[in-house]
Amino acid sequence: MNTATNNVFDLEFVDDKEREYFATARLGEDFETFIRSEVGQLLHGRAKLELDAVKDQLLDCNPHSFFGRRKIQKLQNRAQQARWFIRWCYDAIYDGKNAATLLTEYRRD
Repeated sequence: MNTATNNVFDLEFVDDKEREYFATARLGEDFETFIRSEVGQLLHGRAKLELDAVKDQLLDCNPHSFFGRRKIQKLQNRAQQARWFIRWCYDAIYDGKNAATLLTEYRRD
């Protein structure tokens, strides 16, 4: 069987698919570690606070006025950025767990 070597971790992989699963699983673990860290908790908390602040400000907007509609668009953009951050973290963790499962199954076959 021909094996490929990854010099960074000095591990041997059966093929590129196994290497990809491993890298994705490792990235997911790194994101879990990050989101549990003080910095990760701070950024996640700030993203949630941003969403709450946007929701409160949206209640005061008049959607029937030109300036109200512009303000709503700006607030929606702020909310979307906060959602993206949370979603990217969630996706990386989810993808990592999925890749770890696939890697285990791949090695069994």
